[in-house]
Amino acid sequence: KHRLEVNGKNQFNQTKKRNFFVKFLTQFKDLLIIILLISALVSVVVAIIENDYTEYLNAGIILFVILLNALIGVFQENKADKAMDSLKSITKPVAKVIRNGKLLKIKTEELVVGDIVVIESGDSVPADLRLLESKSLKIEEGALTGESIAVEKKVCSLGEDVGIGDRINMAYMGTTVVYGRGKGIVVSTGMQTEMGKIAVILNKTKKEETPLTKKVHKTSIYIGIIVLIVAAFILLTGVLHGDSFSSSLILSVAIAVCAVPEGMPACVTIIMALGVNEMSKKRAIVKKLSSVETLGSTQVICSDKTGTLTLNKMIVKKLFTFDKNLQKLEDPQENHDELISLINKSENLKQTLNCMLLCNDSQLKTEKQGVTSFGDPTEVALSEYGYNLGFNKEDIDERFIRIYEIPFDSNRKLMTTLNVVDDQYIAYTKGAIDSLLNVCDKILIEGKVESLTDSLKEEILKQNSELASNALRVLGFAYKTLDDNSENSLQNLESGMIFLGLVGMIDPPRKEVYEAIKTCNTAGIRVIMITGDHKDTAYAIAKELNIAKSINEAITGNELDKLNDEEFERMVNFYSVYARVNPEHKVRIVEALKKQDNVVAMTGDGVNDAPSIKRADIGVGMGITGTDVTKDAADIILTDDNFATIVGAVKEGRRIYDNILKVIQFLVGTSIAELVVMTIIITVLRENFFTPMLILWFNLISDTLVALSLGTEPAEKDVMKRKPIKSKGSLFRGRVGLNLVFSASIVSMLVLSVFCIGKFALGFNSAEVTTMCYITLVMSELLHSFNLKSDTNSIFNKNLVKNKWLNISFFISVFLSVIILLIPIKEFQQLFGIATIDWRAWLISISFAVLIIPLIELQKLILRKFRKRKTAL
Repeated sequence: KHRLEVNGKNQFNQTKKRNFFVKFLTQFKDLLIIILLISALVSVVVAIIENDYTEYLNAGIILFVILLNALIGVFQENKADKAMDSLKSITKPVAKVIRNGKLLKIKTEELVVGDIVVIESGDSVPADLRLLESKSLKIEEGALTGESIAVEKKVCSLGEDVGIGDRINMAYMGTTVVYGRGKGIVVSTGMQTEMGKIAVILNKTKKEETPLTKKVHKTSIYIGIIVLIVAAFILLTGVLHGDSFSSSLILSVAIAVCAVPEGMPACVTIIMALGVNEMSKKRAIVKKLSSVETLGSTQVICSDKTGTLTLNKMIVKKLFTFDKNLQKLEDPQENHDELISLINKSENLKQTLNCMLLCNDSQLKTEKQGVTSFGDPTEVALSEYGYNLGFNKEDIDERFIRIYEIPFDSNRKLMTTLNVVDDQYIAYTKGAIDSLLNVCDKILIEGKVESLTDSLKEEILKQNSELASNALRVLGFAYKTLDDNSENSLQNLESGMIFLGLVGMIDPPRKEVYEAIKTCNTAGIRVIMITGDHKDTAYAIAKELNIAKSINEAITGNELDKLNDEEFERMVNFYSVYARVNPEHKVRIVEALKKQDNVVAMTGDGVNDAPSIKRADIGVGMGITGTDVTKDAADIILTDDNFATIVGAVKEGRRIYDNILKVIQFLVGTSIAELVVMTIIITVLRENFFTPMLILWFNLISDTLVALSLGTEPAEKDVMKRKPIKSKGSLFRGRVGLNLVFSASIVSMLVLSVFCIGKFALGFNSAEVTTMCYITLVMSELLHSFNLKSDTNSIFNKNLVKNKWLNISFFISVFLSVIILLIPIKEFQQLFGIATIDWRAWLISISFAVLIIPLIELQKLILRKFRKRKTAL
């Protein structure tokens, strides 16, 4: 009781989650939204002072847009934000302890430092334990260390500076006992455990804004400053010219509304939401909208090895016995049919399979839905290998009963069982090659028992070294026939044995990962492997996947500790494989990469991956094998745990990023054109022009529909052949800014030309000229949307009907834009500041609007020739 009061319960601190109100308020941080809110407030104030109901309508529409954007953002966040009590769910509810000399079962949360805990196969370790007793104890620590092979534990003392993965005298909270049993004394509970330390790091790690979010935020600030300056200029100019303060204020609000692309936040949000829905169909669940565009600019993917690049299960990769027919078959997985055909012909294969399955404590159960395996991953691999060749462990265990066993021992490095096989007593032994050869004096060659000569031993050791050099885990097999079972001593069973053969096992790469990494290389995305496995094993997988070409590109956690931050930051772009690392190392790697201006994605499934997943620009968790804490920290969850799905998500992210840029070009270009035209006409020509209601109509009804449809554009063919977009720099850098300025200038010129023709050449009144300019502005913008399908290719080289939503929205927008001009109600026309115009005005307005197509096409042609010449040079 005293220790519970001092150290607290054996559980993790809960992190506070944002409520709906806080999430809702965060949607109003954008400067453009703030400007629109101020504009709505000014409209309300003017409406009260002037008793003008139209200003109430202006304010209402502005507030509607703002609220719509906020609600979409909150809805998507709530939809994906599952209230998972992740770290708490790791612990097992009940632990077995010895108190007052009695074995008791108590709640895991009630464990205290000093308790003696009993663990056995199948148990989840309830706290950090220093082992007092170990009986063939093996613990799977992949969730903590990332190592795929179960760790053999024993009671011993270790030196200083031993990494978590090498502390064989410790059992850690949240890991799983897969073999044997043991006792340990509790040394840490709750937040003081290794899992708890990860939780502390996780809580301290802050998530940064995504690259596009930063760029849009900067753009919003620039637009906001320009809007405020121009609005203030309009207000001051109006007052100086003798206009009333309220009328000048209304004009300022009109300028603010026209300059602010009010549809942009909603469009970007909806496009990303549509992308989220599309990605969910491709097995990638996005928890936060902004994560979608980050994928598009990802430059480095830091991937955990176990379960992400690999299958997270051991398989038999190589089989060697002294049978010529078997030696011809390089890979037992790829030569499955040939092996089955040899089973009845090869005594070597038959006896080796018997040894694999009988000297084996794993369980294999066949059910309607398939085969389920339990136990040590190595033994499970042997059982499944036998099953695939028609040797069912369940049946063999029933037929060939085990009557005695000598469990695996870390000193002997062998395991032996005695079974009754076809009325014979046969001892089967498996273990390390060196130990196995010491108990063998014979060998099975082509089905015949012969003496084990020194030359044969050298051949066996050569095969062992060759397999080990390829990072395979090697096991050897032997057997011995006994006359009776009267003497079941170790010396009797494990002596004079017949050597059968050996296998090499590995946790293999997923087949689809090869092509995925090849795509990453083409797309300019660097893949880095980060794992808790040994350096040689990690490098072997990395080399096979073309992640690394030299062992010099691999570094261990201990070697990393010897580098200071400055040295590591200089070298971080050189290393492609990080082995034997702990959670702190992973966070350090991510931070170093980010300091080199990389947009970093981090994938993983274990608790040890969670802090770095949260620290990365984009965190990717595994949905099947991933722990709850990893899923909670991730931005994106893969429902199939497949690295290849990440690459598909990156492609989708790039498509969405491209489309968002098209939408921003469209809406910002429109706003700039409107701002230029209104400023010149109001301040220079002193004409009333474009009421706030009219501006809101074509900005929200006409432009927004087309903008949303642009967001559904399919990916261009070269989307995964381009280099990633740099995280720093302006959103409008390069051709994006050039296209934006050019298109805005063209639209402004066209509208001003129509104004001059209507006002000075034809002598129309202000309402009629405003109507002409409105038609030219709207039609030129809507037509320009087709130019934006590609910033380099001509629209006549593209399939114009490929994006059906753009075609549909174009005609709907044209209809909605024109319909208000056809309503001959005086009060309605006054509300919008428009008038009925004759056929000449229509012809002039539409003719000038159509010019946007050939003018932009000319620009694209010049740019294509310039780039072609530049490439040639």
